[in-house]
Amino acid sequence: MSAIWWIEIVILLWVVVGGGVGMLIGAQIGRETEGFWFGLLLGFIGWIVVALMGPSDTERAARQAEAINLAARMSPPSTTEGSPTRSCPWCAEDIKAAARLCRYCGRDVDPVAGEQPTHANADE
Repeated sequence: MSAIWWIEIVILLWVVVGGGVGMLIGAQIGRETEGFWFGLLLGFIGWIVVALMGPSDTERAARQAEAINLAARMSPPSTTEGSPTRSCPWCAEDIKAAARLCRYCGRDVDPVAGEQPTHANADE
């Protein structure tokens, strides 16, 4: 009877340790269920497999939304107040409508018609 008891304890420890560690590794990438089963069935090899998996689609979308929110909070305050703006066709940053050169990516852009900058020496 004691041999069966030890086997049950070893199996229980394997489920807790193998599946639990796999689930913890998978939780970082939104794959808790896969992590549990790979860890339970394959042990440390399953842990490696789970660690090498890419994030799930929902985790990838959540990370992308978080990055967009962070970028919006970290963007510098607008210095173009009072003047019309538009998006740069190359880097999608807001630039003045009359700009001929994007201040973010440095590429040439066509100014919006009717928003040509006036020069003081243009009439001379």
